[in-house]
Amino acid sequence: MRALIIVATLCLGSTLLWSQDRRVTLASLDQLAHMSPARPGFMTFDNDGMQFEGTPFLFDDWRNGRVKLKEQDVFSEQVGVILDLQDNRIYVQLASEFVSEFPVEKIRAVEIYNEQDTLLYETYDLGNYYGVGPKGIRFYQILHRGDYTLLHGEKKYLRREEYVEKFGIVERPNEFKSIHSYWLDNGRTIKKLKKRKSGLKDALYGKDARKAKRIIKANDLNIKKDEDLASFFAILEQENKKSN
Repeated sequence: MRALIIVATLCLGSTLLWSQDRRVTLASLDQLAHMSPARPGFMTFDNDGMQFEGTPFLFDDWRNGRVKLKEQDVFSEQVGVILDLQDNRIYVQLASEFVSEFPVEKIRAVEIYNEQDTLLYETYDLGNYYGVGPKGIRFYQILHRGDYTLLHGEKKYLRREEYVEKFGIVERPNEFKSIHSYWLDNGRTIKKLKKRKSGLKDALYGKDARKAKRIIKANDLNIKKDEDLASFFAILEQENKKSN
């Protein structure tokens, strides 16, 4: 019931905040954030003294980034961002250090500034909208966008370890692990993509499928690496444009 009230309030609030101004300013973001503060006991990235390794988050600390809400055409100004990949939540930290848990249903996209580059995450409900993949709105990283859109989904879970007896009783810590999935959108349908040559060919159509082996070999690509998989589609699309 409380969640429904918050979402309803957000919907009303966002309509009032941006009915005349399509930009997401820090002032308007602050108003929205205070409608949905982070729940009490919000788990930070500090797991010292905890009986587990790793975190449920994308990164183990805050990252600068920007958010784009469903109703908006542009990203907000810079804020602190944490993606919770276990419970599929997003936390936003304002300049005042106030932390808000935004409903994922209200988020369209998130930019996160990494040390090397900018990561783009968008929200999709693959199961309900496309009829494939998990149901419910989740964050997916956009690895490539062109004629094809390549999505990377990561789900974290806490693997609970058992006691191991060896020269006494030794407790192994629980550990956060990740499950990865990849999805290929050709503009008409979405297919699950397995990160191997045969899986890549299965996800492609016609002449593009026939080009896969040659492109991988000619460019020495390891498609098990996200960056090489993204490069494959960039090269494929470049070849297709030249031949058209």
